[in-house]
Amino acid sequence: MGKALEQREKCWSTRDEYFKCIDDPSNFGLPKEDDVCLSLQLAYENSCPESWVKYFQQKKDRDYLISAQAQIGELR
Repeated sequence: MGKALEQREKCWSTRDEYFKCIDDPSNFGLPKEDDVCLSLQLAYENSCPESWVKYFQQKKDRDYLISAQAQIGELR
């Protein structure tokens, strides 16, 4: 396996671990010193190019908004 592929896979893996952590309702509202996701965030940001981190976050936010809008539409 090439080095570039290994780096991408590490990026994706750390992204998935971090997003799973921040999506866990038991982690919401924790004080910064108790933030269990902070180390995962740092690993993610250190494993991925900055432009990828920005893109992945924007995509996550956009997907969340689309999902929320769909749920609101179902309630009407």
